[in-house]
Amino acid sequence: MVDTARKLDATNSAPAARDLTLDVVKGALVVVMVVYHAMNIFSTAGPDEYAYVRFVSGSFILMSGYIVARFDGPRFKADWRGTSRRLVARGLKLLILFTLLNLLISLTGIGNPDKVQSDLQGYTGTLFEVYVAGEPRYASFQILLPIAYLLVTAPTVLMLGRLSKWLFVASFATAFAVSLMGIESVNLDFAILGVIGLSGGILTNSVKKPVAMTGVWSIAGSLLASVMLMKYLNANLATYALGTIVILKLLYQLSKAVGPTTALAGASILLGRYSLVCYVAQIIFMQGLSRGLSRPRWELGYETILVVVGTVAFLLVLSAVLAMLCDHYRFAAKAYKLIFS
Repeated sequence: MVDTARKLDATNSAPAARDLTLDVVKGALVVVMVVYHAMNIFSTAGPDEYAYVRFVSGSFILMSGYIVARFDGPRFKADWRGTSRRLVARGLKLLILFTLLNLLISLTGIGNPDKVQSDLQGYTGTLFEVYVAGEPRYASFQILLPIAYLLVTAPTVLMLGRLSKWLFVASFATAFAVSLMGIESVNLDFAILGVIGLSGGILTNSVKKPVAMTGVWSIAGSLLASVMLMKYLNANLATYALGTIVILKLLYQLSKAVGPTTALAGASILLGRYSLVCYVAQIIFMQGLSRGLSRPRWELGYETILVVVGTVAFLLVLSAVLAMLCDHYRFAAKAYKLIFS
């Protein structure tokens, strides 16, 4: 009887298999992130244009929390010590990667001209602004830092799994309060979004039949309407989080309705599989392209679209090469795992 109970517990605590639909969603977010950065680096786009794609930054944080809950939550129940060590190690690696990339920018002097360009001494003098306040003008690759913090603190949230409902409500209330009081901190905003994603993911793990729309066109129409509404939901962190969650949910349902077998889905899966590499690579690629062109910014139009298409093509080639190397060479797979997972 005891053995049977142990087997059932082990089954319930087993990690979920890889979800290709999630990879499709992550790949789609990579493309939207390319659009966001292309607008930022090459165009004169203003707040009205950014309003429709600004959800993408929060999407990565919310999804990171959700993925930890979905895949590491069951592992945490089976082996909380080992899972905690793995999560903290992943977070510290991202923290080191973020720091190294920004130190390289400081040492070489090559970076985003819209950000504060400082030498090594100048960078070390802005540690509070970068690592605590999270002021974007002092650092590049900003998303890596809050994801690192989320992973390091995730074991604590997972230990409070039974309180996930209250954590979810409390994090939304905090998001509303932060915006109401006018507190401006990128790291704080992303930390709240991370807790929302993680606690929300714990809650969805217990839902056997989640609410879902049916019909590709119905989902696509709802997704488009949700993106349009983000122009008005961006004003408050709580409404921003709610709108972004709805977009992610609809994007997941649309990806599932279309299926993973189409060529477009296959390309998105490839980008999603290496989404972290793509995030870093697309910034470096577009900054290099911008310096090579050395011209004033364009009005938002076909030139920006060409940059987006060229960057996505570059990321697809890069991801395909990485996939080939990791699938055929053990040392490449180990090196990738060491740095990015």
